[in-house]
Amino acid sequence: MYDFLMYLADALLARWAKTGSKLHERQAGAQRAFSEVAAFRAQAPEAAVAWFHVASLGEYEQAKPLLAALKAEQPALRIVVSFFSPSGYRPAAAKPQAHVDTLFYLPLDRPAHAQKLLHTLRPQLFFCVKYDIWPNFLLAAKASGASCYLIAAVFRPGQVYFRPWGGFFRRILPLFDHVFTQDEKTAQLLQRHYPSLAVTCTGDTRYDRVLETAAAPKRFPEIEACIAGRPVLVAGSVWEQDMRLLLPFIREARDFFILIAPHAFQEEQMERWLRETGRPSRRYSKLKGPCDVLLIDNVGMLAQLYQYATVAYVGGASGDGLHNILEPIGFQVPVVHARLKRRAKFPESASAREAGLVQEVQDAEVCRRALGRYRDAHTLAQAKTRAAAFLHRQKGSSQAIMHVLKQEI
Repeated sequence: MYDFLMYLADALLARWAKTGSKLHERQAGAQRAFSEVAAFRAQAPEAAVAWFHVASLGEYEQAKPLLAALKAEQPALRIVVSFFSPSGYRPAAAKPQAHVDTLFYLPLDRPAHAQKLLHTLRPQLFFCVKYDIWPNFLLAAKASGASCYLIAAVFRPGQVYFRPWGGFFRRILPLFDHVFTQDEKTAQLLQRHYPSLAVTCTGDTRYDRVLETAAAPKRFPEIEACIAGRPVLVAGSVWEQDMRLLLPFIREARDFFILIAPHAFQEEQMERWLRETGRPSRRYSKLKGPCDVLLIDNVGMLAQLYQYATVAYVGGASGDGLHNILEPIGFQVPVVHARLKRRAKFPESASAREAGLVQEVQDAEVCRRALGRYRDAHTLAQAKTRAAAFLHRQKGSSQAIMHVLKQEI
C-alpha cells in the first residue's frame, strides 16, 4: 500500500504540479537527481561517500556540525546532501556550501528510485536527520552495505513506529545502526519499544551550529549605520499572525530599531506591513539612508542578524511550526514567540522556557509587555547570563556523536 501511494503521488505530481510552483520545482529537481548523482560519482568513482538526507533548512543546520566534523576527521571523504523541500534546497544551492561536495533533491520514496540512486551513489555512510525517514531509501541503503544513522532524533509516543498496528513502519527504525536523540524522552521511548536498537542521547546538534555562527558573525555596516546605538528587535521568520502581535509594539516603541525577516516574500504583504508600522521603513534591497524599520527581503541573512538583537521575536509558533529559536539564543538574546500550536514538536522551546530565556505570548498586549521588559539593563544582563549558562550545558552534541562513530566506522 505504501509503495502504491508513492507511485501514485509521483504520477500525479508529474502531471499536475503547476509550472513555477514549489511542487513543480521539487519534481523537476528530483528527476534531475539521478543524472546529477551519476555525474558526481563519475568524478571520483572510488571515493568514500557519506550521504546526509535532510527535510529542509532547519535539519540541514542540524547536520552541519557533524558533516564538518566528519570532513575534518576524513578529509578525503566526499559528502553529499539531499533535500526534500525547496525551502531547504534553494538557499543551500544558491552559494557554495562548506564541507559539502554536492547537493540534490531526493526523489519520491519508490523502490525503483531508491535502488537506482543507491546503485549509483554507493555511500559508505547514510545519515537521516531528526525524523525525515523514507523507508525505501533506508532499506536500499542498508541492503547496499552502508552504515545507517539517525541523528538529532525526536519522537512522540503516538507516532506510527510505536503503534501495534504500525506494521511495515515498525520494521524501519531497527534498520539504523545507531540512533542519536535530542532528548532523554525520545531515548527512553525507543529503548522501551526497540530494546535491541543502539540508542544514545547526545542532544541537539543545532546548539553547536549556533555557537559556531555566534563566534564569527558576518557584519552588515549598512544595517549598523541604521541602528545607530538603539536597542533592536529582530522579528525572525514572521507570518501574518505574528505581525498582528508585533505591530502595536513596533508602533509604540520609537526607541527601538526594528528588523523584520518574513517567512515568505509576498510583495503585497511586505509592503502592507511596512505601511502599518507607521514609522520610516525600508526594504533591505532598497536601503538608502536611515530608517526605523528595515524589512529583510532575501534569504540567508537572518541567522547573522540576531547578533544585533536586544530581544528577538521568532515566528511560526501558531502556524506551520516555530522557526529556530536557538539562532538568537546562540547570541545570548532572549526570545519571545506566540503560543505554540504543536508543543511536542519543539522540545527546545520547553528547555529554553525552563531556563528563563523564552516567553510565550497569547495576545498583542502581552507581547508588547514581554518585549518592553528588555529596555531594563538589569533584566537584559540577567537574560544574557542565563543564556551563556544554558548554551554551556547544551553544547558538544556533534563531538559526542563523533566519539561513537569513531568506534563503529
